[in-house]
Amino acid sequence: MRFPPEAWWQWGNEMLGRNYRSTSEQQWRRWRQSYGTASPLVMSETWDRCAAGVPKSRPEHMLWAIIFLKTYGTESDMCDKVRNPKRPDEKTFRQWVWNWIETISAESSIIIEWENRNKDDVGNECRTTLDSFDSPIDEPSPFWKGWFSKKHGGAGLRYEVCVSLRGGDIVWFSGPWACGANAEITTFRRGLKQCLDEGECVESDRGLRGEACIKTPSTANRNAAARSQANTSRARQESAIGRIKIWRCMKIQFRHGIEKHAHCARACAALAQLSIENGEPLFEIEYYTED
Repeated sequence: MRFPPEAWWQWGNEMLGRNYRSTSEQQWRRWRQSYGTASPLVMSETWDRCAAGVPKSRPEHMLWAIIFLKTYGTESDMCDKVRNPKRPDEKTFRQWVWNWIETISAESSIIIEWENRNKDDVGNECRTTLDSFDSPIDEPSPFWKGWFSKKHGGAGLRYEVCVSLRGGDIVWFSGPWACGANAEITTFRRGLKQCLDEGECVESDRGLRGEACIKTPSTANRNAAARSQANTSRARQESAIGRIKIWRCMKIQFRHGIEKHAHCARACAALAQLSIENGEPLFEIEYYTED
């Protein structure tokens, strides 16, 4: 059954004891604090895509999962937070949260489509920008230095993200990779490089060097205009990654294990892409291969 965005706005606010009749800027800010990039329209789309994969689920169960991703508190605290109309017990909360996160994670392979990089293609050498981010986790046992993330000073997992240059969509999401054991160029060679068409390149930053198909700020023979548009494209790439990292489960030390972290990361990436598709696109840029 389809539920319109207005219904999700009402349920999402009522669950947290807020006035759903208000649509003030402050009310929207409070919504973001609990539901991240999942606007009522995104929630409606997510339900349509995923509800069949979570039999007997009710709308509040999906709301619990999104609150979990955004706030990533203790189960007890989160059960207290969603107590309207009544507080769920922690076992019930846990069951539905993970059912929904795993279902959205599975759907991410359909939501995030590599072929979407070809939308409105005008023959550019580069069709995507590429970057990665590290997310902190509890130190796995036994100790292994391969988990170490320089960015966080402890164990971490790395994910690789591509954004289409012409369409502004998230079109690639890969990982998790152990941060210390996998240089960015290594993960690129193992995965994304194999998916590029003949002669296709990607825009990236200085952290990725050593392949002719990677264009960076230091790539030789780029004129000022080309460097400028490349810098703008990488700024938009950071904006896309920001929509994934806005979810607190991606920012603070994750305590639920590597497999569950991967499910959360893919779910966050899927919700970020759905926000791009449903009323909140990334800023537009112009990008043309230099002659």
